[in-house]
Amino acid sequence: MKRLIITIMAAFCAICQSQAIDFSDDRGITVSALFGVSHSHRSFNHHSDNHYGLVASPRIGYKFNADWEAGAFFRYEKFKDYNEYVGVGIYGE
Repeated sequence: MKRLIITIMAAFCAICQSQAIDFSDDRGITVSALFGVSHSHRSFNHHSDNHYGLVASPRIGYKFNADWEAGAFFRYEKFKDYNEYVGVGIYGE
């Protein structure tokens, strides 16, 4: 059931992303999202742990021209065995 919900959410975000960008103009607001799996490896005292977790990172920005874009993003990582990570930042491309 979780896979079905995640698949539907990913498809919905992909559709929203393609509709939010007007490719005929070099300027405008862009909306995108990243969904994936994160890997964390810890090694200490001859013992190593591998952890995998869900990553979701939506972002919104403004495209100034064909070469430049800037905006803000939110990143969320949830690991099964331990803490979660939440971060907010800015980006430029």
